[in-house]
Amino acid sequence: MNSIDLSKLSEAELKAALKEKQKEGKAQELAKKKDFNLKKNLFVSEMVEVFEESNFALSKLKESAHKRANERKERLKSLPKKVGIEEIRKFFKTKFESRGKAAYALLDAILSKNNAGDYDPKLLVKLRGQVREINDETLTKAFEQVEESLVVVGTSTYVRVYKKDNLNKWKDISLNFSAL
Repeated sequence: MNSIDLSKLSEAELKAALKEKQKEGKAQELAKKKDFNLKKNLFVSEMVEVFEESNFALSKLKESAHKRANERKERLKSLPKKVGIEEIRKFFKTKFESRGKAAYALLDAILSKNNAGDYDPKLLVKLRGQVREINDETLTKAFEQVEESLVVVGTSTYVRVYKKDNLNKWKDISLNFSAL
């Protein structure tokens, strides 16, 4: 780089040199902005393509999952109802009635139908985890009968998939973007 003694330049030469330096600075800044925008647009284009492909694949997955879930629901409706509540009551009676009448009465009341003649679905979901913890074959089979006999009535179908991990615990396979 050439060094110039600025004290030897005239005012006009200093102004011209400053103007040239500012012009170079603006050109460099413009080139950086252009490069940034080019890379940004490339990234956005790539992401749009990937998201569109993923959206299409997820749409097909959703369509297939709902179709199969609805087919399963229809098959369940046609099966004879094997309600395992009585087997669960027998299990509790055998295990807990002799330990305390009040505790057994509470368990028995939990398994009673409501005024509409249905079992509380929220309670059954909570019981599912407890049944797994107890790990009794008779109780597990009875609860499976209860789950098989349930027919959920609603306006939306939700499909969730779980898989056992190395510790034999159920893990949700999430398709929620924020959960990944």
